[in-house]
Amino acid sequence: MKILLINPEHPYHSNDPGLNHVLTQIRPRMVSKLPCLALLAVAALTPPEIEVKYLDENYDAIDFDADFDLIGITLLTPQATRAYEIATQFRVRQKTVVLGGTHVTSMPSEAKKFADTIVIGEAEEVWTGLLNDFKNHRLKDSYRGAWGEMSKVPIPRFELLKDYFSAENSLSIIPLEFSRGCPIDCSFCSVTTQSGAKMRLKKPTQVVDEITYAASLFPNEKLFFKFNDPNPFVNRKAASQILEEIIPLNIKWNSYADISVAQHPDLLKTMKQSGCTVVAIGLESLVTETMMEYSQWKSKYVKDYQEEIKIINDHGIAVVANFILGDQDKLNPVLDQILDFVTSVPILCNFTILTPFPGTRVFEEMSKAHQLKAHLNWEDYNNLNVVFNTEWPEEIIYQGMQYLHQEVWNSPLYQKINSQMKQIISQPPLS
Repeated sequence: MKILLINPEHPYHSNDPGLNHVLTQIRPRMVSKLPCLALLAVAALTPPEIEVKYLDENYDAIDFDADFDLIGITLLTPQATRAYEIATQFRVRQKTVVLGGTHVTSMPSEAKKFADTIVIGEAEEVWTGLLNDFKNHRLKDSYRGAWGEMSKVPIPRFELLKDYFSAENSLSIIPLEFSRGCPIDCSFCSVTTQSGAKMRLKKPTQVVDEITYAASLFPNEKLFFKFNDPNPFVNRKAASQILEEIIPLNIKWNSYADISVAQHPDLLKTMKQSGCTVVAIGLESLVTETMMEYSQWKSKYVKDYQEEIKIINDHGIAVVANFILGDQDKLNPVLDQILDFVTSVPILCNFTILTPFPGTRVFEEMSKAHQLKAHLNWEDYNNLNVVFNTEWPEEIIYQGMQYLHQEVWNSPLYQKINSQMKQIISQPPLS
């Protein structure tokens, strides 16, 4: 039996020609070759006697006539349109297709139209049963996974990446996770709905074993790790215990975080000592009233952003921030406010357009209000397009995105900030 696991191409485009031109110019700075951890985890759940191949369409072409018995495809919402095309091509060739991922969990009825079966939720509890059903010709229409214990999650099949990381790559990035779930429940995010509000964590020994195994496969001084956890430091005590265990491994890593880590110097110290170089933080907005629509919890931190980032920097950790441009903002003053903030703090930024992903409160609200544009494909839901009807011409939002990208990424400001961030990262850990 042979299984092909596919990560579909992730679209990186805007329907606005001006913004799309700017994005195309800066894309090499923003896109890294990061493998899909979900597929490596599914591969680890597969019995060893079954042959498994990992394929990422962002870097490799799909051979639709290759000899595989079962095709597994994971999909985030922006990948859904392409994933359905891939699934259709394989099914025409009489191949059995399984679809899973966050979009499938949010839109199961839609996904089922394009697959022989779907996995709703996490795969750990159901994948073995699905494979047994497939072998015995009794495949069900769907399989629903529960929120399982992280202590039972096996080591991802990092060895499947040996062909993925070529000798020419300057940096090999290995994805990891030590937690699932998030209690913050932002209106634009589906993590709480899909993974729960309670944090579920791996044991420290699991994380150590995963890192040790990956390092043995890729003995490269440029090996880098990225924790994919949406908010790994909510449980500070548990996170610190894990990080303390990986200090002796002498690795470099980055992750997501929320701005509240600035209030916990002991945690920051441990993060730096264990190899943290950069944290990506969703600042979302500099306007407290706007932030309250996104997250009541986050809104209380807005007024202290600059001071909090300085604290993180002082511990030798750089910050990359995300800002959201939405319909509720008065764009011109907001743009100037963001640019002033960026020029006063050594911080690089990603700028996105508010996007109502399925499974989020924003999606439910806009669906009920009939605000979503009916003619768009899911590939337009990539944070770079206005997919809902706005109060004013949407060109204003596109122009704002274009302005911010040009000012921050294509100017001497980028060189200045990048140099400052390198200096921050090079700082030794606090004693």
